[in-house]
Amino acid sequence: SLILLSALSDPSNLFEQWTHTLPGKESTRRVKAAMGGKFFRWVEKRGFRVEEITEKMVEAFLQEEGITKEQRYRYVRLIELFYAFLISLGLTVPNPGQQAAVTMIRGANDKTRFFDEDELARIEAGVRDVLCKERSESADRKDRTENWPYRRDVAIVGIALGGGLRLIELRELTVNCTYGPEGLDIDG
Repeated sequence: SLILLSALSDPSNLFEQWTHTLPGKESTRRVKAAMGGKFFRWVEKRGFRVEEITEKMVEAFLQEEGITKEQRYRYVRLIELFYAFLISLGLTVPNPGQQAAVTMIRGANDKTRFFDEDELARIEAGVRDVLCKERSESADRKDRTENWPYRRDVAIVGIALGGGLRLIELRELTVNCTYGPEGLDIDG
């Protein structure tokens, strides 16, 4: 197809045009276009062609450019989406972004950056105290059954904080905060 030929000859330009078709705010699309521009400048500088890119090349890009762990995931997923688009146009190569995501290029899980060891220990102890106190004070099964939402909420807050969410992010979560039009896919 003509669009695929454009991708093979000028991937940066097609990537930028493609980002304008993505859902979301214009400012987000501009950031994604800049990210793609950075990746394809790296590709072109090394003389690689779009159809030659592998997961190892994606990993090399992330390393050489000093992309931080939190940004690595965004780059990998953006590359994956763009290659899925190219494959839908007829490009017959494995998706390097998908392969990179599968091999976990983003690196090992880090400890949260905004809690030190003492703060993490206090959060864990607080959650444990609430849950254990509820259990000991509520020997009656009826009390435990009626108080389950409170225990659930305490556990969720503990998990979310330990996982790196900030309080402001927790407050802003609503039932509409799901991924995609069908909601969050927790099975797959």
